[in-house]
Amino acid sequence: AALRGAGLAPAAVVRTGLDRHTTRAQVRDWLSGPGRPEAVMATADGLAVDVLTVAQELGISVPDDLAVMGFGATAAGAHTWPPLSSAGHPLDEMGRAAVAVLADLRRGESPVEDRVLDVGLVLRRSCGCG
Repeated sequence: AALRGAGLAPAAVVRTGLDRHTTRAQVRDWLSGPGRPEAVMATADGLAVDVLTVAQELGISVPDDLAVMGFGATAAGAHTWPPLSSAGHPLDEMGRAAVAVLADLRRGESPVEDRVLDVGLVLRRSCGCG
């Protein structure tokens, strides 16, 4: 629904396998086929690294021909080429929220509120904006 609201076709979503070989094969087919995307927002930094790898194998320049963004904001993203841009929750904030919930449970209290954490951006070169 969000894609349609943004004027994008649902075909813009590619569901990949659970192992790296299957994932890379599916990404390779997608990036080498007709209608190659201009940008990819991967659901995890590891998947975004697969996209970077396949793009290099196919001679697709990141970020000139393809912008790539991951999710997770892992430290490993700083060590890819080009360095991976990513969105994610700060781990220290996630840790504090988890400890607070565990403390409530330990006291016999039920956590009464959902905790919504802000998503931060780590802008590096892979999206063309860092």
